[in-house]
Amino acid sequence: MAAGPGWARSLPGCTAARDAVVRAARAHMPCQLLDGFSLLVQLFLALGSFSSLVYKRHCERPQRKLRIWLFDTSKQALSAGLVHLLNMAIAQVVGARAEPRAKSRDPCVVYTVNLCFDVAVGTLISYHLLLVAERALSRLAECGCCGAPSLAACARACASTGQYGCPPRVSRWLPQLALWVLIVCVSKALCAAIALRTRLVMDLGAMLLRPLAPSPRAELVIVMLVLPLVLSVAQLWVQVREAFGARARAGPPRLAPYARRPPPARGPPPLPPGQFFET
Repeated sequence: MAAGPGWARSLPGCTAARDAVVRAARAHMPCQLLDGFSLLVQLFLALGSFSSLVYKRHCERPQRKLRIWLFDTSKQALSAGLVHLLNMAIAQVVGARAEPRAKSRDPCVVYTVNLCFDVAVGTLISYHLLLVAERALSRLAECGCCGAPSLAACARACASTGQYGCPPRVSRWLPQLALWVLIVCVSKALCAAIALRTRLVMDLGAMLLRPLAPSPRAELVIVMLVLPLVLSVAQLWVQVREAFGARARAGPPRLAPYARRPPPARGPPPLPPGQFFET
């Protein structure tokens, strides 16, 4: 009699029914963005994004100096990491307040929709906000409305994105970093408001991820590694290329009036044309 239940469980019909119950339970299980496997996937995402920037530096011609590359890359890496953390926080908050069977409010769906909005819409918003901020700060620095000399210097530094002086200085990089992080936060707030208010977009994201619902880890790899790596690398390359292109169009930095200029070359004056020896 003891072997009866085990024999019953080994029947094909019982096994199929049990697998169907497991798949149904997994389909309604919310995505986990903060467990150990998810953190491991996010580590690979960070390594992949940084490796793409290193490879881009290796291929770019002309190649930026190492310090300029570090300044450019650090701005993009810090802002991308901040947006990633904000997307995860939004996904966790929305997923915790949603109903258990509301697949459109699943954390993976919310994260995916926010990420796509950041790349498709957020990049354009950030670019135009940066242009507006540069023009406004340039006018403030020119008219002398900043007051203190230190504020005027910060305004001039922020008005020329990607220009860090000659030689590159941290004092010009920090204001640009602060301005870029502020712009990214404003862009993220606008994108999140649009994405979460548009029910059609959330339903579309849920429909696209529905085939991956029976495999939570496969869904997590697609949502947290493959899709963010492709979109984030494209976004970072566009942003870095735009900053590098603006620096190339601006040309080399000009010397300030008080900067030390190279001394004139010493030596005898040049001989007049046709004379080969001094008389």
